[in-house]
Amino acid sequence: MESKGKRVSISKKNLGAAFGFLSILVLVGAGSYWADRVMQEGWKGEEQVRFTKPKRGELNVLLRETASLKPRKVVEIKSKVSGRILGLPYEAGSVIRAGSVIAEIARDDYERALEVGAEELARARRALRSLMPFGEIVTEPERIRVREIGTLVDIVLIDYGAAKVKYLNMREMYERNLISLKTLDEAEKAYDTAYVSYHQSVNAASAVLTSARVQYERALENLQETTIRSPVSGVLTKVRVQEGELVQEMSTNSIGTPIAEVADLSQIVAVAKLSAVDVGGVTPGDPATLTVEARPPVTLRGRVESIAPTGTVGADGVTFDVKIALLETSSTVKPEMRASADILVARSSSALKIPLEAIETGRGGQRVRILKGKPGVALPELPGEPDSTRAGEEDIYLTGIAPKDRFVVEEREIQIGLSNEIWAEVVGGLDEDAVLKLPDPTPPGREPLRLF
Repeated sequence: MESKGKRVSISKKNLGAAFGFLSILVLVGAGSYWADRVMQEGWKGEEQVRFTKPKRGELNVLLRETASLKPRKVVEIKSKVSGRILGLPYEAGSVIRAGSVIAEIARDDYERALEVGAEELARARRALRSLMPFGEIVTEPERIRVREIGTLVDIVLIDYGAAKVKYLNMREMYERNLISLKTLDEAEKAYDTAYVSYHQSVNAASAVLTSARVQYERALENLQETTIRSPVSGVLTKVRVQEGELVQEMSTNSIGTPIAEVADLSQIVAVAKLSAVDVGGVTPGDPATLTVEARPPVTLRGRVESIAPTGTVGADGVTFDVKIALLETSSTVKPEMRASADILVARSSSALKIPLEAIETGRGGQRVRILKGKPGVALPELPGEPDSTRAGEEDIYLTGIAPKDRFVVEEREIQIGLSNEIWAEVVGGLDEDAVLKLPDPTPPGREPLRLF
């Protein structure tokens, strides 16, 4: 019996706790309901109107696009000969001068080719000298004394001289009536044949010498090209090969292996890709401001230098490269960095401007709502603090809040000139001292009540 009584006692305690918890829920729920009613009724009783005033000042129309920074002058260096890379004296980022060696290619094959070329050139020179022992075409071969001139003489030149001597002798004999005309004609034909043969041999030897000289000079040039030098001074921005790698020469059938890139980092330009719609509003000479993505960000002045005459088709449609010259630089700026480019495409130095949110657009054009005070009510004044904290005075406009029931609203059509992301220039239909109604404020929201 004692144990049963104990169980009954515990059940009563649990029941009391449950009733207490339910009572709390009821009180909290009722309080939340009445608080919500009070807030709603209170807001309705204090309906407000937002307002602002026109502002006289500068209005800039900016075209904003992402740009990449690039050196104005970039030289891509390729190998003019094929072979294996033996040495790379500099790493990317090194400052080099014009003529600095940036790569070495194996020389053995090119040294042998130069030796062969030198031998062929010497042989060709000897051959031509044997036909022209005095450095010019021989016109009196009969006067040459082979054993006296100190150089080998080609058999063609000897035959040429002998044929001429025989012809001269035969002509003298014919004049003495010692030989027939036929015999003289045969001697003359032999002389003519020797003459032609000699001159043909000279022409052929000259061609061989020219070819040998070209081959030698090419072999010498190829040997020299195994040492790859930078043609300009600057920074070695990229090294595209490694030691031991085979590279291909530039030719009609090959674009060649890129070895390195050298850039003049003293002159950096920004290149922005603009759509076909945007590029129409940009002209060379437009000022620009570039904010480079760095830590901290760097802001530089620039000016549009050129616009690509033709577009490039890509994933985003047709774009045009717009080159922006930097009017100042910074040690923080490096090639391939990204920057936000603001190009000034239009400007009004003394515009009457209003915020875009004050403008309503309909079939009849643009209009604004003007606040007029009820009898005895003065127009509201703007507070002294802006409702925007964005940097730049041109991005800031002041707004105020006044009781709605003290004013009447009048619609007025206006004419708009320039506009940007924040402002619109009013060129007609609005007084400078007008008070503009802005979109109504929304009641303050509340988080839903959470009991668990």
